[in-house]
Amino acid sequence: MVRSSTWIWPRIPQRLSAKANGDTQNDEPTVRTLVELADHNAVYNPEHMFCIQQVQTKSGLQFVQITYRLLKAAVYLYSRRILQQFRDLAIPVDNDFQSDRQGPIAILLEGDVDVLIYTLAIQSLHRPVLLLSSRLNPNAMSLLLRQTRAAAIIVSESTVHTAKIALDTLSLQGERGIQVLTSPGLVSALDSINAANPKGALYNRPKDFDDLNPNALIMHSSGTTGLPKAIYHCHRWTLLCGGVEDAESSITQGVLALTASVFHAYGFLISTRSLATGLVVCLPIPSAKKIDGKARLEWLRACQADHFATVPSVLQDLSQLPNNEGLQALANLKYVAYSGCTMKGSLGDACVAAGVRLSPIYGSTEAGVLSAFTYYNSAHHNWRYFKLRQDVSVYAKPSSIDQPDEAIHKLVVNVPGWTAPFELQDDIRASDTNPGHFTVCGRLDDVIVLSHGQNVMPHVIETALTDSSLIKAAVAFGSEQPELGALVIPSSPVRSEQMDTFTDEIFSLVKGISNSTREDIHYKEALVVLPHDAELEATEKGSIKRREMLQRYQKQIEEAYEKIRMAECQRTDGLSYTKLA
Repeated sequence: MVRSSTWIWPRIPQRLSAKANGDTQNDEPTVRTLVELADHNAVYNPEHMFCIQQVQTKSGLQFVQITYRLLKAAVYLYSRRILQQFRDLAIPVDNDFQSDRQGPIAILLEGDVDVLIYTLAIQSLHRPVLLLSSRLNPNAMSLLLRQTRAAAIIVSESTVHTAKIALDTLSLQGERGIQVLTSPGLVSALDSINAANPKGALYNRPKDFDDLNPNALIMHSSGTTGLPKAIYHCHRWTLLCGGVEDAESSITQGVLALTASVFHAYGFLISTRSLATGLVVCLPIPSAKKIDGKARLEWLRACQADHFATVPSVLQDLSQLPNNEGLQALANLKYVAYSGCTMKGSLGDACVAAGVRLSPIYGSTEAGVLSAFTYYNSAHHNWRYFKLRQDVSVYAKPSSIDQPDEAIHKLVVNVPGWTAPFELQDDIRASDTNPGHFTVCGRLDDVIVLSHGQNVMPHVIETALTDSSLIKAAVAFGSEQPELGALVIPSSPVRSEQMDTFTDEIFSLVKGISNSTREDIHYKEALVVLPHDAELEATEKGSIKRREMLQRYQKQIEEAYEKIRMAECQRTDGLSYTKLA
């Protein structure tokens, strides 16, 4: 599954290394869209592996291997399915390409390779794509559908219920109807994909094509600080973010195991890297259940990965396997990347001490991937630092945060297709030893970043709690943890025999208060009730000193997460994975 020397590189915009494809940098790029990348590879690299997708079949969990020839067939069949289902959506024919100015077709799937295939299929029809996270609740979903004026939505059997509620909400609000296509899934389409042999190109670029028109791909913010907002991107953004910075040192060969859902920017852009470089991406079957470390290790071995891109919580699970089995498996990989949030120092140090080649991937849904996806010299590389890409327009400017002992910066990005620069919220610190390397040291606002990358505004939970007369003070916690929790100081003493009732009552205040996602407090065990006279660290103005409070009650917080883990073990069975033949 390693890319051979016969791999023929596509010419894409803004590739810095002329040596990568044997062309001069002044050559006009022949590829301007993701669909054209699929076309190029179907012609020049047809039997090279594009993706390995784990699927559920009647005989159990198996792996489906998709070559670029099969990818083209799948995109063609999916586009025909869309045309047949949505006959009155004014899909362009012949030279009529005006539909890119009309409403998008939304995709609400579980997060496997079907998301990418449908994206290519929709774009091949010159229609904008709206990627929706399956974690959104119906209210947030209906908002995005209304904001973007979506014309249709593609769902699966597991997401159709949520979509129906969202569409019913729009109907009650007097919005026009949105058509629905229920996808049967990749497994059901395999026979047709294998038998198909589409002729000609998937995509015919119009004469007035503009790859900087920010209406090709629409993503959205997480919505944890409020309701989600639509984020518009152009074709050039997708090519640039998924492309290769430096062909001589970038990771472009082998199998990359990826745990991120493809409907998120992280998972989507890493997956598209395969189209641009020949890197083979292996995706797990989407699961609503938490996958434990042992099952994750079995999957990692089964897909015969050379590289691994994941989030810190998965690395934490692997590091806790007995006999250092997980760390040893990670150390055997050529490259291990993490993203979504910062990593605990103890976990990162343990990985590096075990020989893991660890490095962060940095970016955002707005800016894309800003860090170099490349090998590092372990003797000089600090796992906490990422290297800025040289082929994107990004620069660091001084931050307004007052740090007398160190220089704090903000990253500003000229996003392709946008009319104004975009400033990221993170505060970053430059490396003293490696120019161009940075580490995240804070955020613009007081945000809790959970272990899977979800951003949570703590005051939402804190306000919900302290609005009750039962509670004197509350401090949310959850940084680098899978669940959000809170320290609670009651207004009056709570006797031991009253504690269960008290906890139930305050849990009802915060359970499900999030108005856009399901990432709120899920467990009563995450509420740490302190004595009513517990010392409260606060400023002279009365503002709670969050860091000092969390440090003071660190032991109680750790005990709460241990209780949560025990509760999860009682509710969740681990998954086992089959080997790749």
